[in-house]
Amino acid sequence: MQRLTNAAKAYAGEPWFPLFVGFCNMIDTFILVVPNDVLIGAAVLAQPHRWLYCALAQTLGCAIGCVLFCLLALYNPQGIKDNYPSVFESSSWERAESFYQSYGLVTAVVGGGILPFHPFLFVGALSGISMVQLVLAIALGRLVRNVGICYTLAKAPDFSISSLFERKNDRRRNRRKNE
Repeated sequence: MQRLTNAAKAYAGEPWFPLFVGFCNMIDTFILVVPNDVLIGAAVLAQPHRWLYCALAQTLGCAIGCVLFCLLALYNPQGIKDNYPSVFESSSWERAESFYQSYGLVTAVVGGGILPFHPFLFVGALSGISMVQLVLAIALGRLVRNVGICYTLAKAPDFSISSLFERKNDRRRNRRKNE
């Protein structure tokens, strides 16, 4: 994990880095452990003016991963259940199933935005919901989430402790000059 963090710091300012994070999002659809938010955070902080590009790349990677997963679920549903037993035994799985029964496809939009999207994708793909609708719903939720995260990182003021002290010291210096 430390190597990944160091690599993110080293390459975060590169123009291709958000696309790499999008690729990691695609891979995360299948392996469930890629720290995408850390990677995209590094990309946005390195080049705040590219926040929208970062959000779109991350969402595109997620959408491509969802399409690939839906195709896999279409042709080998039992293989998915065999390869991801922890997902099917989790409380998130049960919640996703009950939300789908109660609210339908809106569940994928909300689940794709504020919760880990994997259980919502798995339930939707294995329950026979239209692949296009499912991918668009999850992508919409992820887009809203990613735009919010990237915009906040790019536009929020620097809240580091050192900057607070610097601002306080600057105000003191300005008061002394004015006196």
